Amino acid sequence: MGLVYAFRNEIEQIQDERLREFLVESLDCIPEFYETMNSFIEETQRAFKYAMILAEEMDSSDVVLDIIGISALLQDCTKYDYLNDGQGNWYTEENLVHPLTVRTTLAPMQGIIGRDMFDDIMRVIEGSHGFNSPIPQVMPEYNSPAQLWILPFANRLAKEVT
Repeated sequence: MGLVYAFRNEIEQIQDERLREFLVESLDCIPEFYETMNSFIEETQRAFKYAMILAEEMDSSDVVLDIIGISALLQDCTKYDYLNDGQGNWYTEENLVHPLTVRTTLAPMQGIIGRDMFDDIMRVIEGSHGFNSPIPQVMPEYNSPAQLWILPFANRLAKEVT
């Protein structure tokens, strides 16, 4: 429940009850070591804040706001792997294709919101790196809906503005 508690203010902003349940259940399955990564939590909170501001400025519907907010909170839930070096020392290593591994990690939660809504959230997450995506096939295209560009912009702001 550590990340659920850390993101409690953000969770409260998700309006749809089923989507909020999906978010809470998804956050609950993230490995516990994330709870100790303050920089991860703070950057995720900033990305959420900027994503919501951008989405609201675009007059996004309530469901789109929820999708973008959830995507901001879950986009990095597989960003790090906790590994053992074989000598008993544990360390974190970044998973460079983490926007794609979120789908398989959260697939057991799909039943809470249904396949279509799950796919909508995953599409936003998979495109969350924008032009910096390590996987060009999931990068939003120039003619993609503007909402697919919100998270890449919000992530950039979250990294640069504290």
